[in-house]
Amino acid sequence: MNIVEESTWEGRPLKISWHDSTFVPPRELITQASGLCFTNDSKIVLVTTNGKTWQLAGGQPEVGETIEDAFVREVAEEACATVNHLSYLGTQEVNDPYSPTGLTTYYQVRFWARVTLDEFRSEHEMLARKCTEPLDVKTTLNWHTERIFDVMFQSAIEYEKRFIANQESPSKKRKGWRSRIMAFKMVRNFRIQAVRATFLSLSRFSNCWYCAWITGLYRVATSIDM
Repeated sequence: MNIVEESTWEGRPLKISWHDSTFVPPRELITQASGLCFTNDSKIVLVTTNGKTWQLAGGQPEVGETIEDAFVREVAEEACATVNHLSYLGTQEVNDPYSPTGLTTYYQVRFWARVTLDEFRSEHEMLARKCTEPLDVKTTLNWHTERIFDVMFQSAIEYEKRFIANQESPSKKRKGWRSRIMAFKMVRNFRIQAVRATFLSLSRFSNCWYCAWITGLYRVATSIDM
């Protein structure tokens, strides 16, 4: 899905296009790697440089660094958080015709991530960190492209839902098997008790050879491990 929006940055007009995860931008033109970082209770980590405006954790890749490594490093530096899982959501293509650097087209990569929070230390440019409910993120962020954010956000939410479902599946399967085993044991025990009751009733007539044979079967049944 490609979405195009217009915005401004430091007084310059920008045209910003969203490319989904099927698009991989040229590494040399990627200027930013950031993302929606979810905590274990599914809140989203935001950071701030001034205590007023909030942003996603992330930053500029260093020379020779993969985009994934850059994102992991920036999250550790800015948010004091460890990335445990990540997935590529897509890329913002920025057309910046009046860029002072001369780079008029560049790319900003976005990720979904699951993180573990460490003790926050304001050692880099970030002053503070906070964890926000997903529904409050859009109104909290200082974001300039609304439609692009909505698509990116929904994609991240889908990744988060799948991650939670995959984490819960093993326990649900174990519970399901335990329930089946308990039901099987209940049915088995009921049948054994019914057979025992029949054998006990017939054993009163053990003076005949047939009933003696039935009594012998009863003794076998009672030896079954319950």
